[in-house]
Amino acid sequence: MNTSIDLAYLIKVRMGELGIKPAELGARLGYRNPAKAVGRVWALLHAFADNDKNRRAVARLHVALEVAPEVVAAALAQNLARLAEEEQRRLDAKQKILEDYEARWRRDFRPHTILVAELNSPTQTRIWNFDGGPGRALHIDFIAVDDPNTFLQQTLEALPTKLTITPSGEPRTLFFGNAIGFVINYSPDHAVLHSLDGTPLETLSRARRYPDVPIRIGG
Repeated sequence: MNTSIDLAYLIKVRMGELGIKPAELGARLGYRNPAKAVGRVWALLHAFADNDKNRRAVARLHVALEVAPEVVAAALAQNLARLAEEEQRRLDAKQKILEDYEARWRRDFRPHTILVAELNSPTQTRIWNFDGGPGRALHIDFIAVDDPNTFLQQTLEALPTKLTITPSGEPRTLFFGNAIGFVINYSPDHAVLHSLDGTPLETLSRARRYPDVPIRIGG
C-alpha cells in the first residue's frame, strides 16, 4: 500500500475495501456509544488534530483497518507534517502583522507622554472603549514637538486635565486607578520615566505603548 497518503485517505480507502461505515469503524476503535464512535471517525477524517483523543484512536487504527502499524504511522506522519506547515503559516502571518504594525507605528510616531497607573487593564473596558480608550485616559499629546526641552513642562501643565484628586489626596486616572508617574516618549527607542512631580527616574530603551507591563516606582 502507498505509504505517502494521509490518515483521511487511508481510512476512506480501507473502509471501502472492508465494506464498513464510520459507525462500525468507530466500534472497532473501541467506542461503544454510536455517536461518539461516528464523532471520532469524523474527527480523523475531517478535523484531525494532534490531541489525546485522536492519538488514542490512531493507536488502535491499524487493528481496526486491518493494516500494518507502519502504514498508519506513515499516514499519521503526513497529518502531523501538514499541521506543522499550517502552524508555521499562521505564525508567519502573525509575525507579518506585527512587523507591519511596528513599521506603521514607527513611521507615524510623534513624541508624547503616557501616564503610568497602578492598573494595566481598564476597570470598565466597554465604557473605556466608548470613551476614547487609552488616548483619553493616559495619553498626552504635545502642542509643540519641535523642542524636546519643552516636553516635561508641557506634560506637567497637562496633568491636571488627566487626573482627578480623590478625597484622600490620591491622583486618579480615568479607568486605570491611581497615577504613579509618567513616561515621556521622545522617540520609538528613547523614553524617560518620571515621578508625577517631574523628577526623572529612569531612561528607557523603548517607548511605552499599549498594552504594556506596569512600571513599578519605588518599593
